[in-house]
Amino acid sequence: MSHLLGIYRETLYSPGRHTSNDAIILDSIADALREMKLDVRLVTLEQAEHCWQDATLIFSMCQGPEGLEQVRQWEKQGATIINQPEAARNTYRDRLFGILSRAGLEHPKSRLVSTAPDVASLDDFVGASGVWVKRGKVHATQPGDVQFVDSEAELARVMSEFRDRSIPQAVLQEPCHGDEIKFYAVRRGRFFWWFYPNEHDGLPFDEAHAEKLAERAALATGLEILGGDIIIGKDGRLSIIDLNDWPSFAPCRVLAPSMIAQYIKERFDAVESRDGQARRIHTAL
Repeated sequence: MSHLLGIYRETLYSPGRHTSNDAIILDSIADALREMKLDVRLVTLEQAEHCWQDATLIFSMCQGPEGLEQVRQWEKQGATIINQPEAARNTYRDRLFGILSRAGLEHPKSRLVSTAPDVASLDDFVGASGVWVKRGKVHATQPGDVQFVDSEAELARVMSEFRDRSIPQAVLQEPCHGDEIKFYAVRRGRFFWWFYPNEHDGLPFDEAHAEKLAERAALATGLEILGGDIIIGKDGRLSIIDLNDWPSFAPCRVLAPSMIAQYIKERFDAVESRDGQARRIHTAL
């Protein structure tokens, strides 16, 4: 019998409160799919290794490099996966800003640097009041992974901390001034929801443009289920400062699960139709 397989995010990449939030959204989506009379099984990455071949479609929250590589190997063997592992990998900071640049999407000046001694410098950000320093590649796993520095001494300190944790690269990012909004989205206009995570000035902006920006970022990276952070400038300009695959949707968990489930069902039905047609052709031959 055909079924859907959901994979929980690895514990390392669901730090603190995200551990429960990430699990809750996956559980809620599975419940919504079951209400549509679909067979859904939720497992850890380790458990999935023994049962992924039987699934018609996999929706995976895996985020670490090892997990994404494992899921990528399944994809190479024919598995259909949301989000595709390559799309999730495109949200890593060593790739993301290059992708946004090539797509013509506004984002703050960002520079990928080595954490080796005396390599990183604030020289490229002359005139800025400081820079954000973010661990390269994967998203934050603890508070120190993202820090604001305003001197070379502070920058050297953060780089030393990263080296001690075997983090070889960091991103220096020019600060964007304005209101920050966080958004959650499902590709092809299925869902878009935003909120202010911090104090804000209520700068006016075009919400339809923000939704379009999220859709363009999804297309550029290949993401289907996503979230991110946008800065609204005083001139109304919107800049993407971060993008995430499979966020927890915690602030909009009443609305999001059914919308995500509907999208997954449409993808599931498409795979079922494709596979059914392939079987009919094979039988005819």
